[in-house]
Amino acid sequence: VASEGTGFPRFGMRVASGNFTLNGQTVVVQGNFAASSGTLTMTNASDVLTVQGSATFYAIDETNKLTAGKLNLAGDLVTSCYNSTEFVSTGTAVSMNGTSPQAIQMDCGGSQGSRLYSLAIQPGAKVSTSSNPVFVATTLSIGGTLTVGSAGVVDVAGPAGSVTILTGGTLANGGILKANLPIVNAGTITGNAAVQR
Repeated sequence: VASEGTGFPRFGMRVASGNFTLNGQTVVVQGNFAASSGTLTMTNASDVLTVQGSATFYAIDETNKLTAGKLNLAGDLVTSCYNSTEFVSTGTAVSMNGTSPQAIQMDCGGSQGSRLYSLAIQPGAKVSTSSNPVFVATTLSIGGTLTVGSAGVVDVAGPAGSVTILTGGTLANGGILKANLPIVNAGTITGNAAVQR
């Protein structure tokens, strides 16, 4: 594991080899986080990784390593498509909570590839994506703004009602949202209608 000041000035923390296991701890990264040749393991319900910048995952296999806990992001979430298993979450929740615009770039996303377990866009956060698809296995909660670009697809595989737009939340859908309808909507939807999975 290498951190800022040891040859990786673009990152607050970089897992460059081996495995970084939270083991029930809370870790705050003041800059960006990257897992490249090394992996991140979050398998304890008490695991919390808070990244005050962006998080990038590339050229790794995260299968069976993201099964619990929570990843809080103030910046972007970026996954590459080296082997399509750079971010395979089967239980680790992702919460986007930045005060500046954020993006989700998920290359090779899908039910068998890189995927999110659950995604929350917190109040005040402005998140956009043009990825095809951003696959969410269980729930999508929008308290801030989620903008789906014209080439974007957000595919939420949870049961009916697993997409929730909270009071004050906005879904600006210029692309495709696939979900098991109905959507629980106390906020605003603009653009395209959701498509039944």
